This record gives sequence, C-alpha cells and structure tokens, in this order.
Amino acid sequence: MLGSLEKGKLANFIITSGPVFDKDSKIHHNWVKGKPHVLKDLHAVDLSGKYSLSVGKQEYNLVVDGTKKQEMKIQVNDSTNIKVKHSYELGLLSLSFKPEKSKTDLIRLSGAVQGNNWSGKGTTTDGSWVSWSAKRTGDASGGKKERGQKKGSKDEVGTLGEVTYPFLAFGRESLPEAKDYLIRNATVWTNEKEGILENTDVFVSNGKIVEIGKSLSVKDAITIDATGKHLTCGVVDEHSHIAISRGVNECTQANTAEVRIGDVIDAEDIDIYRQLAGGVTTSQLLHGSCNPVGGQSAIIKLRWGYTPEEMKFENAPGFIKFALGENVKRSRSSSNSRYPNTRM
Repeated sequence: MLGSLEKGKLANFIITSGPVFDKDSKIHHNWVKGKPHVLKDLHAVDLSGKYSLSVGKQEYNLVVDGTKKQEMKIQVNDSTNIKVKHSYELGLLSLSFKPEKSKTDLIRLSGAVQGNNWSGKGTTTDGSWVSWSAKRTGDASGGKKERGQKKGSKDEVGTLGEVTYPFLAFGRESLPEAKDYLIRNATVWTNEKEGILENTDVFVSNGKIVEIGKSLSVKDAITIDATGKHLTCGVVDEHSHIAISRGVNECTQANTAEVRIGDVIDAEDIDIYRQLAGGVTTSQLLHGSCNPVGGQSAIIKLRWGYTPEEMKFENAPGFIKFALGENVKRSRSSSNSRYPNTRM
C-alpha cells in the first residue's frame, strides 16, 4: 500500500526544495494519504527586495522582507518605517499604507506584477485617482534573522555540551569510582558497644569500612583530615515517598497488594541529590495511605546518576504497605464514599 511511488499506492510523499538529505533542503509539501500539508506554496512569487515606489509625484523606498511570510514597509529614515499591508494572488497585488504623520488617511494601490516591475492605479489620501509603479532596485537587507540565530553569530555547528547522568541539574559527567580513603582524627559515632571514639581514624576501601583505630597507616590512600568533625552512620529513611514516578497511591481497590514501587522508581528525582546532601543513604519507598493494603515497597541506596535497577538494595527482604488509620477511613470527611466509616 505504501513505500514507493507507484500507481495504486497511497499518496504518502514529500516535496522538497532539493535533494532530501542536503543540508539546505527544505520541505515544501508533506502528503499523507493523498492530503497535502502545504508548508510553502510552490507557486508563490518571491517579491522580496528593495523597490523604488512612485505614487503620482511622490517617491517612496519600499522594502519587502522574507520569502515565506513576506512583510512590506516603507523606509522613511534609519529609525522610522511605515508598515504596508498587502495581498497578492495570481499576479495581482494590492497595497495600502498611511503616509507619514497621518493616523487615519490611507493610500490604496492595486495593480499587476510583471517580473521586477509593478504598476497600476490607486487612490491618494484625498480620494484622487493616481497612477503608480514600483521598480526593483536590489536585494532586501536587515531582515529577520533565522530562528535561533543570534546577532553577530556565524552559521556554524555549535559545540555539544557534556552528557550528564541524570541529564538535568547536578548530573554527573561520569560515575564515581571506588577508591581507598583514610579519614583521620574524627569523632567516630560507632552506634555499637564501643560508643563514641575520639581522635580516631577510619580506613575505607572499595566502598567498605576495612579498619577503625588510631594512627592508622595506609599506603596510597586519599587522606581526609576530619579534625574537629564527627563521623556517623548514614541515615536510613524507613518511610519515604521520594523517587517514585507519577502518583504514589493506588486507590482502585481496598487491597492492591500486587502493585510494586520497584516498578516505578524515578532515578532522576532531584530529591535523591538533596537527601544525599542531608546524610540519607538508604530509603524504603512506600505507597501512600489511600487504601488499607497499598502495595509492595522498594528499598534503595541513594545512588545519584544510576539507573532504577542499580539503585535497588541488593537482596533486600520484601515488605508491604498497610494503612489502618484515619487516612483510610476518612470518617471526618462529609463526602466520604470510599470505605465504611467504621472498622473492626
């Protein structure tokens, strides 16, 4: 039915100004199932240019800018222009404009276009009939710039910026690599029986704590002076609604135990970046409290710049969201129609 220009096949094709893959070629028509979508009239006459316009004994400098949507104006001087309304069809041209210093009076002209010369009859501001003519004197200059072109810029391909992950604010150009770190002289909060250790070193290698003690010696490790600073475990957020794409609730039934937050993790949520800055390292992402049994949760490490699957906490046990309080009952709502107003 389609795919080639043959008799009997659907009229799906385009008409271009030149070879379709040429840099400067433009699409004039886009035909879909025989219906033309016209971007540029193939029979349109290009009137653009500078013209010497004579209306009776009066002379004007007329400028026509553009080829797709042509705009006409009379140049009075470097800073003053008079807008000219016009229409063109099948070789016939009509013009109208207000002379300088006039707010109401119009000069109306109509005539024929013959190549670079126009001529016809018109009426002046007092209603008198007069002959007029226009002769092309050169190309228009100072017209509108192409969309996106800045003043003084050259028509050159710009340099592409770096691709970041995520592709938004604060994205990384490359993911961090695990290295050896030696944190010296910190006040270390162990959260264990050892309690708080003053002036203590912590050696981290390949993302894991290897040794904790005083005056540790590690060759080729990146040293961080933590004198006067505190080193604690990262915060684990047991109940979070960040990094979830679209809605966080599933209100279609009272029990939606089959749905999973793990299917809708949004790795580009800027809240991941912000919570990392606040010390949060791990979060359990839960459904909202719309229904009694919301769905299965997801436990993630806040890994900025990674994919959703890479953020999931490896081998985490499964959990599910239950909500049995006022959020579900809505007993205080006069318009409640979701669930009974009482519960067991």
